[in-house]
Amino acid sequence: MANTVLFIVVLLVAVVAAALAVFFAVGLSNEKKDDEKTLTTKKAIQTLCQPTQFKETCEESMASSNSSDPKELIRTEFQSTVAEIKKLVANSKTVKELQADDNTKEAFRSCQELFDWSIQDLERSFDKLGAYNMSKIGDILLTLQVWLSGALTSQQTCIDSYQEMNGEAAEKMRSIMTKSMELTRNGLTILNGLSSITKQLNIPSIGNIDTSKLQRRLLSEKNSEFPEWMSYSDRKLLQTATEDLTPTMVVAKDGSEKYKTVGEAVAEIPKKNTKRVVIHIKAGVYTERIDIPKGMTKVMFIGDGPTKTIITESVSVDKTKPKPTTFHTQTVAATGISFIAKDIGFENSIGPEGHQAVALRASGDMQAFYNCHFNGYQDTLYAHIGRQFYRDCTMTGTIDFLFGDARAVFQNCLLLVRKPMANQNCIVIAQGKQYTESKGGYVFQNCTISGDKDYLPLKGKNLSYLNRPWREFATVIIMQSQIDDIIQPVGYIPMNGDKGLETSYYVEFENRGPGSKTDQRAKWGGIKQLDETAIKQFTAGVYLESDTWVPQTGIPITTGMYKTAFSHANFDSSISVFLVTLVVAVVVGVTNIKSKNERSDGEGITTSKKALLPLCNPVDFKATCEHSLFETKSTNIKGLISTTFLEAVTEIKSVMSKSETIPELQRDEGTRDAFKVCQEVLDYAIDDLENSFNILGEKGIPNVGDFLMNLKVWLSGAITSQQNCLDSYAEKCSIATEKMASLMKNSQQLTSNALHLVSGITSVVKDLNIPVIGNLGATGLLRKLLSTSDGFPEWMTSGDRRLLQAIDVTPNVIVAKDGSGKYDSINKALAEVPKKNPTRFVIYVKAGVYKENVNITKSMSNVMLIGDGPTKTIVSSGLSVAFHKLTTFHTATVAVNAKNFIAKNIGFENTAGTAGHQAVALRSTGDMAAYYNCHFNGYQDTLYANKERQFYRDCTISGTVDFIFGDARSLFQNCQIIVRKPGPNQSCIIAAHGKKEPLSSSAIVLHNCTISGEQDYLPVKDKNKAYLARPWKAYATTIIMQSQIDDIIAPEGYTPMNGTIGLDTSFYAEIDNRGPGARTDGRVKWGGIKHLDLNAAKEYTPRIFLESESWIPQTGIPCTPDLLQGV
Repeated sequence: MANTVLFIVVLLVAVVAAALAVFFAVGLSNEKKDDEKTLTTKKAIQTLCQPTQFKETCEESMASSNSSDPKELIRTEFQSTVAEIKKLVANSKTVKELQADDNTKEAFRSCQELFDWSIQDLERSFDKLGAYNMSKIGDILLTLQVWLSGALTSQQTCIDSYQEMNGEAAEKMRSIMTKSMELTRNGLTILNGLSSITKQLNIPSIGNIDTSKLQRRLLSEKNSEFPEWMSYSDRKLLQTATEDLTPTMVVAKDGSEKYKTVGEAVAEIPKKNTKRVVIHIKAGVYTERIDIPKGMTKVMFIGDGPTKTIITESVSVDKTKPKPTTFHTQTVAATGISFIAKDIGFENSIGPEGHQAVALRASGDMQAFYNCHFNGYQDTLYAHIGRQFYRDCTMTGTIDFLFGDARAVFQNCLLLVRKPMANQNCIVIAQGKQYTESKGGYVFQNCTISGDKDYLPLKGKNLSYLNRPWREFATVIIMQSQIDDIIQPVGYIPMNGDKGLETSYYVEFENRGPGSKTDQRAKWGGIKQLDETAIKQFTAGVYLESDTWVPQTGIPITTGMYKTAFSHANFDSSISVFLVTLVVAVVVGVTNIKSKNERSDGEGITTSKKALLPLCNPVDFKATCEHSLFETKSTNIKGLISTTFLEAVTEIKSVMSKSETIPELQRDEGTRDAFKVCQEVLDYAIDDLENSFNILGEKGIPNVGDFLMNLKVWLSGAITSQQNCLDSYAEKCSIATEKMASLMKNSQQLTSNALHLVSGITSVVKDLNIPVIGNLGATGLLRKLLSTSDGFPEWMTSGDRRLLQAIDVTPNVIVAKDGSGKYDSINKALAEVPKKNPTRFVIYVKAGVYKENVNITKSMSNVMLIGDGPTKTIVSSGLSVAFHKLTTFHTATVAVNAKNFIAKNIGFENTAGTAGHQAVALRSTGDMAAYYNCHFNGYQDTLYANKERQFYRDCTISGTVDFIFGDARSLFQNCQIIVRKPGPNQSCIIAAHGKKEPLSSSAIVLHNCTISGEQDYLPVKDKNKAYLARPWKAYATTIIMQSQIDDIIAPEGYTPMNGTIGLDTSFYAEIDNRGPGARTDGRVKWGGIKHLDLNAAKEYTPRIFLESESWIPQTGIPCTPDLLQGV
């Protein structure tokens, strides 16, 4: 409702006053006039107080006024409420007793703060009402209602704080607060009933008052696409990429900026601030508690991403001394009006044993959170009071992890249930609306309710529920959302006996997923069924009075109902609306969604392009993605995705051809080799992107399952190649690295976006349960995992299979060191390989040591090197970083840059020794490479498995530091991993995986391998310790399964590489290993250490990980496609 009793009072009083004035205009004495004025005032007061629950209190609160003006009478009621709260704080004997009690001192501290908030909300309401003409009351009606609701909730929170500490004290506090709460509730009631009374009177207008103005404007200003309560400058801030902002303050954990902590920056914000203050908080984990007080308005936090910029603490009700109330356990308290947070993580790390422990408490009006994470366990996000909007956020927890009494809308958010304590059940939401007059309530639209990976095995034991009523009038609407099968069929669970079971207001509307069925829900009176018309009152446009936040803005908001008829689907954090849009388009056989009546919004943005903007929802760089979509003339899905590929290509080409920085870096002797690397690898990135573009163009969206893995691998490769460029500069010069990173920012963002766009399709289609898509079965989106009938990987041709099985091969060219072949060097033989070679070209390299650096260029596809054995045919060189001023990338003895390369019975070595530092024996960069019975010998950085798909069988890899490294999707089976004696003060590390992009398809997998030490290393193993792995990049992924690990490995197993980078974001798993070094009880306790069972391990078998079936024993490369049995 848009109006309340207030308007009718204006009308009634005006009419009555006018009639009385005419009637008594002549002949009345001053005394009679005074009597009539008193009578008019009394009648006006009675009329205003008529609908309230506490009439006597209401009339008493206005009795001091001699005005009959309804506005002034209501303001008097507000003043009386303020006076009552101040009186009970200042003069109450009970309050003073409670203040002195050590057991309730913390609760008293909470109440002091909360009473102050109530007073401020009431005084703001008083001032706001005084400044407005009554004919325009509709323009501020919801604001007044929200503020008074906040004042009421603040008082209730005071009682709650005492309740946590001492039930008897809580009752005392409730008793002395009775009048202030009655007064606040009366004020709300007076405001709430306006429209219904006006409607009953059927008065269209009186005098110059237009009753239509009592209808609150639901749309923002003309041509504006943000909520009305958000200023133009704030909208611009939300649209601007972080790196392009000019912040007011910058915080950096590493001390590179003026402020090292967030608290230091906040302390410099003026009290009662009136201008937007933007604080850019650079990547880092900030262990501190932050308070944005009530008077500190218009503060904005911007991070570098919710997993990069994290504010964390560990305060809780049960683990912190002296014991705080829940209200004061928060890591961050956002109390100021118009607080905004973007790209930042808020965390309470106490764990489930701490019980109530808040990550963020939002207690201010008109607050917005975009792409933020809220991580905790019980009571993670306290959406306390005021209007709040959450978009594209993630909330995690166990019990009541979204709670409070704000008027909040959560849109496109991910709600993840975490693993609780042993005997705990989980509840997602506990809304706290205590009084029917209050305007609090939670709305969830197009969200996903799912379980964290660690919780899923326990979902049958530790049950999960959507809601429980914290207060009697708890209000929660869940609509058009995905509910996974973690939610119990009953859906709801009581909290305090039968409280709220009949008076709460719970609605589920048009949801999807296995947990969305409502036929077995609890049969409480509070479970409501709404139709399509009634549900609209809870859309963001109405509920928050917010117009659409169109897709090109920083916070895209859907103001109405989603138009798509969603089916059951299962979203995870990397699968977004794009996937549903894509799959549904395929289902109906539509790739061109341009309608016959295509319209533009006046900015050149067609409706069909707007419809496809959800494509950009899952990406990390939304503004870049949306720009790509709007730049293309195409309005079909294939065209729009392809545009992202082509824009990335264009950006990469421009980096090397147009920038003024490039010639400068090229001339610098210190970075010359890095420049050469960049020239080479950026060319590889372009190839990968163009391959992606071409295959999408040739095969189309409906057949995406047939080449989905190719897209993922190639786009991951394009990301790795660009990172190779930056890594090469990082080895030489940090300033040059920063320059190059700046030049490559757009190309990296575009490539990352492209990878996001193609990730996750398989699981969505599977959960959609679509039997047929056009002429394609749903299984067509699942890349064929089995090879052809002869038992080789699908990507290996029949001719290659025969070559690998054959003992005698007829080569194209023979190389012999003794001159008995056509050539005496491998490079000379490679010169005969046709450019873009389409068929297998076999080079037989006879026994001998070939001292040369071999480069198999990207145009030399389908080359196969066959030797006489890995200890007889050896390719050797000694290039290194320390001795030759090269980057690691260019130290390789053999560089394989072409696709479909195969090597068999050959050795690759780098003889630089430990003093040479980084010195690569073989760098494998091309896709679909296979190595059988090969040796890779070196020291630091022996085998550079750089990018894309690679398979190693019956090989030996030896070295000291990071001797298997890179960002390939590589699997090593039945290989010998041998640690060699390092330099005097060196430790040894086997694997250093380089995954920087979380959605990249890369990993290092060791299956049925043996990890041991060379004879010379064993005497020094206790001094020069050896570790399984360290995270070269943040998302390093290494799986070691069913392998023999000798006692050379230190018990902790893993060691850091760059401070804390990757310790919690990496993915390390050891599964079903054996040997004295395989014990995991002494392993490091990083968040990146995972525990997988054998069922989960199947994901990393050759059958699935490389899409390869068994290479049966009689083949040249015997491959076990599945886990070993009986190991």
